[in-house]
Amino acid sequence: MLPQPFRFAVRKNPQFFELADSFNERHIRLLYLENDVFTESGLKLAIVVPKRHGGAVVRVKTKRFLRSIVNELSKELPAVFTLPYSVVIFVKGRPQEFAQYKQELEKLLQQLPPVLEKH
Repeated sequence: MLPQPFRFAVRKNPQFFELADSFNERHIRLLYLENDVFTESGLKLAIVVPKRHGGAVVRVKTKRFLRSIVNELSKELPAVFTLPYSVVIFVKGRPQEFAQYKQELEKLLQQLPPVLEKH
């Protein structure tokens, strides 16, 4: 599981997919939506690996890879993890190596736009 400060429950927010913007890489799609600045602080993440990706063992391994990458990137890119966004990491395509996922996820997270102050 992701550490508590980073968790986001997609099932509790079904309208997320209709409202979210996205960025794409070859194997990962990153959907994001700005949180209400007054109720949420920091980045909230969910990881989605569809059944067409492989069997349960493959999907769990992929999620484990991505959680590990998120933990590493939270130390390497602390400014990104303070942005008030809900983010869904959607895996597409065939299973890839750890380095490939890390490279793509790092690139996608750095593309998140900075939040402008609301007055």
